[in-house]
Amino acid sequence: MKVPSRKWMVVVTVLLGTFTVILNNSSLNPAIPQFMNIFQADAVSASWIITIFMLSTGMTLPLTGYLSNRFGKKQVYLTGLGMFVVASFLGSFAWSLSSVIFFRALQGIAGGLMMPLSMALIFDEFPKNERGLATGIWGIASMMAPTIGPTIGGAVIEFGSWHWLFLMNIPTGLLGFLLGLKFLSATKSDASIRFDTVGF
Repeated sequence: MKVPSRKWMVVVTVLLGTFTVILNNSSLNPAIPQFMNIFQADAVSASWIITIFMLSTGMTLPLTGYLSNRFGKKQVYLTGLGMFVVASFLGSFAWSLSSVIFFRALQGIAGGLMMPLSMALIFDEFPKNERGLATGIWGIASMMAPTIGPTIGGAVIEFGSWHWLFLMNIPTGLLGFLLGLKFLSATKSDASIRFDTVGF
């Protein structure tokens, strides 16, 4: 069997990470009523499980450009993925609604580091005439996650425990992390770059 070239392994590597993040977020939607029952919370409070992820992701996105130039794209992406895996593991031990929301916030920060860099890492590996195909494949695979996420989340709640909504991220996240160590190209860091506090 022919082994995929390095650049296509980069696509696979990045897909594993971003697919895991998107799938996790969409799979939690049908679990909101379950969290309401478990933690005796109202709908507004429980909805923060979803809202805090989007909020923390949105606040992190503007930082990604600076961090990737300062520390390197590979390093920042893998930091985000590692943080997401750790937050998923800790989230499975959540003891209250507030703790679930806190670990979801950590997941959102991690996702904010990863999502913009996924495209940048692919662009670094592919020449201009091949980027359309690579990003198209990435886009199709990424769109599958929110499509199947609610079904998977509903099945987990129906036949298992909500803890698995966090634990199921770990195998694909770890695999993506290990492949990232091997296949993602390190980029130079620039210690002279200063953070634009006013702009942020």
